[in-house]
Amino acid sequence: MTTKESKHLLRKEMQYKLHSLSGEAKGEASLIITEKIHSLDHFKKCSIIYGFIPMSGEPNLAPLYDLALKEGKAVAFPVCSPSMEMSYHLVEADWHSHLVKSAYGNYEVHSGNVAQLDIGECALILVPGLAFTLKGERLGRSMGFFDRFLAQRLSNCPAVGVCFSIQILESLPTEKHDSLVDLVISETL
Repeated sequence: MTTKESKHLLRKEMQYKLHSLSGEAKGEASLIITEKIHSLDHFKKCSIIYGFIPMSGEPNLAPLYDLALKEGKAVAFPVCSPSMEMSYHLVEADWHSHLVKSAYGNYEVHSGNVAQLDIGECALILVPGLAFTLKGERLGRSMGFFDRFLAQRLSNCPAVGVCFSIQILESLPTEKHDSLVDLVISETL
């Protein structure tokens, strides 16, 4: 079996596992994950959070984003273009009311200015995925948006994989283009 085929089968397995979690369990775990990220030293030091709006089965970090905005941090969410590029758009406190369903089935916010990774800026990048390893390997949804974005990030912008504990595996099939995250956080890690 090829790596691509292994990834395809694992994506299906992980989506099934995620859909088996109750909404209550996801909500409770999401709050714990939010608290853990908020307590990170890098979160306290950073001036901008590059977050994500959850797809089905991903942790909901909305309270973290709201808190970051109240603390004076900038928050930006990804917007994916048909040309397979991903940019981040800065949001305001009312970001919840600007959600639009994209062609890819996820929600995006198109109301803010495009954020640029600045070499002097202390940023924190939060990365979703279907599965992670403790070594920082990540299985995405197969479009490569986050892999391409992470490949160009700066050293002062650590990437944190955000997931539920059932998404942490011993190993993952990987390819040369797959980008690593620096840290993985779940409700139990």
